[in-house]
Amino acid sequence: MMALPVFALLMVAEAAVTSLRGHNVYALKDFAGSMSQLGINIAVRLAIGGALIGLHFWLYQFRVFEVAAGPWGWLLTFVAIDFVFTGTIARSTGCAFCGARTWCTTPAST
Repeated sequence: MMALPVFALLMVAEAAVTSLRGHNVYALKDFAGSMSQLGINIAVRLAIGGALIGLHFWLYQFRVFEVAAGPWGWLLTFVAIDFVFTGTIARSTGCAFCGARTWCTTPAST
């Protein structure tokens, strides 16, 4: 998420420096196009993130059980997450890239 503001800052800095040096590297329409794409990207990310958080808050009212507060609740949560991602569910479906029945580090390009 930090890449978008850094990208915008570098684009503005590059446009300013080349303009001050007298080089016509950027056309205003190209710069405006890049900035509008960046703005739309940020708006879409915020909208999707907000909708996802809103969905979680709405689904919270239908919870089946509550995890106890404190260290035992956190431990239970991490054990459950570990079971889901490395336990029987992950073993039964297998790796999407190579078909292995265990967790795999095969890159997506293969």
